[in-house]
Amino acid sequence: MSKSGFGQMYRRLSSKLLDLVVTPHVLGEVPTEPVSATTETEAKTERQKVVCYVLQNHSRSNALVVDGETRRLNLKPALDPLVIGTHQEKASVLFLQHNDENNLLNPPPHAFPPRLIKLIEVLQANPELDIELVPVTVLWGRSPDKEDSWFKLLFSDTWATPSTVKQLVNIGLHGRQSYLEFHEPQSLRDLVEYAQKHYPNLSPATYIVSTLNDYLDRQREVVLGPDLSDRRNVMQSVLKSRDVQEAIRRESIRGKISMLEAERRAIGYVNEIVSDYSHSAVRFADLALTRLWTQLYDGVEVHNFSTVRELAKDYEIVYTPCHRSHIDYLLLSYVIYKRGLMVPYIAAGDNLNLPFVGQLLRGGGAFFIRRSFRGNGLYTSVFKEYLYSILSRNTPLEYFIEGGRSRTGRLLPPKTGMLAMTVHSHLRGRAKPIVFVPTYIGYERLMEGSTYVGEMQGKPKEAESIFGILKTLRKIERIFGKVHVNFGEPVFLDDLLKQ
Repeated sequence: MSKSGFGQMYRRLSSKLLDLVVTPHVLGEVPTEPVSATTETEAKTERQKVVCYVLQNHSRSNALVVDGETRRLNLKPALDPLVIGTHQEKASVLFLQHNDENNLLNPPPHAFPPRLIKLIEVLQANPELDIELVPVTVLWGRSPDKEDSWFKLLFSDTWATPSTVKQLVNIGLHGRQSYLEFHEPQSLRDLVEYAQKHYPNLSPATYIVSTLNDYLDRQREVVLGPDLSDRRNVMQSVLKSRDVQEAIRRESIRGKISMLEAERRAIGYVNEIVSDYSHSAVRFADLALTRLWTQLYDGVEVHNFSTVRELAKDYEIVYTPCHRSHIDYLLLSYVIYKRGLMVPYIAAGDNLNLPFVGQLLRGGGAFFIRRSFRGNGLYTSVFKEYLYSILSRNTPLEYFIEGGRSRTGRLLPPKTGMLAMTVHSHLRGRAKPIVFVPTYIGYERLMEGSTYVGEMQGKPKEAESIFGILKTLRKIERIFGKVHVNFGEPVFLDDLLKQ
């Protein structure tokens, strides 16, 4: 059997084996094939185009998954030969991190893929030709790269390129939880011409690899969230910041205490506030909440989420939902997660920082804020610095602009504290512009409805407690109708600041 025939048989067998355990969820829009010219005039002005799929890291399993989905969606198959003019490549896939296909046992890395060099040379020799590069993201499970145990590391995709063994484990564990997204096609010829014009001292291949890597990193961040440090490192960075160090000094002078004692207070505040996001906690919540919503509601209707998906690629999203129920933050995070985006970090009142419950909420992205910290300069500085750290890492954020839950169904007057701190963080300098997404969550019946009626009739408001939560859980056998989650028209912070 010829080498090419063996390669085709190997791919077909590998593809069939993967089909047994892998069912990727396709996110976003599916690309269309390049449109061919329909008239002789168009043919003279329009270049002949072929499609080439771009993957960030060299991975045969990822290439096979993309090939399977392109065939299922009636697109150009990824592992079919790429034929452009008289030139032919073995597959229509380009790995930005290249390994030598002729040395499978010990593949030496190259600065940039030889296939890209060949394709650029073909375009330079044939001005009538072009190649549409379609970047593709493939993820096996979802988690920021922050877990500290081998068990958790095996159980989800991360920012690090997995080893062969780990990739096999990922396939076995996350085959039904894999995600694939085709991104907007980019003209290889346009990229080459831009590089030659704006970066004449840089090879076009270097510019193209760097540009596509940055682009795929941004798309990956939309789903995984940023490449987060662990909680301890976040806390240390907050405490070592210039503003917090100055606040510690002022606290020492004002309170007539030692710098060490003032620093201990700051450490206590950081421990009280900071989230401890964990994919394990989010996955547990996903499984539990799926069952809970099935029991509680006749359905959850989601409206206008496609706008949010597009915004997430280029903007720092701040979700600002109305607030009528404790279900709000659970439901909103669930809806966002199930549609393939990073769950937001949520500003939660410190009344919810209960034993066990508080840790679960932290694992799902909650961080805690006191109802009022007027007059406490050290706490204010610590909280502002932590909020800035969230926004500066392009992590989506959520807070309730009303401050607390509305008992009447009407919107409460806005509390501007979190909003002011968000604007302040933005003005300090950020990687992405901020967009606010007002979100309406409407219930046919509220789980807390009877409690609210009692409060309006004069009964005292009950403080949150473990007992209160257990009492609420008694209602899960009841049906509360449908829920509607409506993502509203985005509000761009930069536009507001220009007014």
